[in-house]
Amino acid sequence: FGLVMMPLLILSLEMGRYARAAGEVQKAADLSALAAAQEVDIRHFRDTGEILLKPEAAGMAQGYASANGEFLGPYRIGIGITGLSVDQDTKTVHVTCAANVSRLFPGYVSPNIVRSGTAQVTLR
Repeated sequence: FGLVMMPLLILSLEMGRYARAAGEVQKAADLSALAAAQEVDIRHFRDTGEILLKPEAAGMAQGYASANGEFLGPYRIGIGITGLSVDQDTKTVHVTCAANVSRLFPGYVSPNIVRSGTAQVTLR
């Protein structure tokens, strides 16, 4: 009984940690997209309808990604921005975040978790 239950218990704990880590990266991607969307050049958007991000948009997005890794922080696992793009047709900002979680799961799973976030740009 113990030979079967112990590996199942360990597997369920590891899957829970992986799901929590993936959730942190997703949260960071969503919040980073919102932060980048707030860095739209409003005057240019109002005049042309085209989304043009200010130069500080990437830094702002990275700051939000870094600040939203409470679970990963104690393991010294950083969340980085790997992509920042604008879709002019749908008026959205897309951010891709990644974290190397090999410190949490050495040899068990793919060491990288990659998630994307999207934010709609609107002018009120």
